[in-house]
Amino acid sequence: LRHFSAVQLATLSSNGKYLASCASLDEKRTRFWIWDLATGSKVTTKDLDGLLIQEMAFTSGDSPTVFVTTSDPVDSQKKIWRWDGQSDEWIATGYSGMTPETLLAAVPSENDANMLTYGGKGARLWRMKDGRELMSYRPSSSIPSICFDTSGKFLATASEDGTALIWDVSKHSSIQKLV
Repeated sequence: LRHFSAVQLATLSSNGKYLASCASLDEKRTRFWIWDLATGSKVTTKDLDGLLIQEMAFTSGDSPTVFVTTSDPVDSQKKIWRWDGQSDEWIATGYSGMTPETLLAAVPSENDANMLTYGGKGARLWRMKDGRELMSYRPSSSIPSICFDTSGKFLATASEDGTALIWDVSKHSSIQKLV
């Protein structure tokens, strides 16, 4: 899988069929690739002029969707892009939901029903089919990490205030606090 500069990020799809990778081509251009691991060939390539890729996350399935979180170093605007795994069309989603200064990443659930956006002092849970916000969480300190369980029914948030919370996604509420 030949890249022509240092690879900055890479992530595997949950089915092990695809690899997403990115590299800075120069100070103003970042290139993003999706590779078919069985053949070693590129599925798609996208140049994101003037944008830095912060995070990448695949959804599950045989032809997974990948979410790419980007930031613009000039105006600090952050966006989440979606590639559907089948075409060369890239879509800037409406999931940004966090202030531009705080959006770190988008994390899809394994069942592809929901997605988390998080960063700074907040996290939001979105329904993927219509972009509706289901829940928001604002702890007293920053959230450095967040994840779904494999079923997509629960999620965990870690906060710099020394707490971790387990959430029931269907009830949109925390069910356990670990201090």
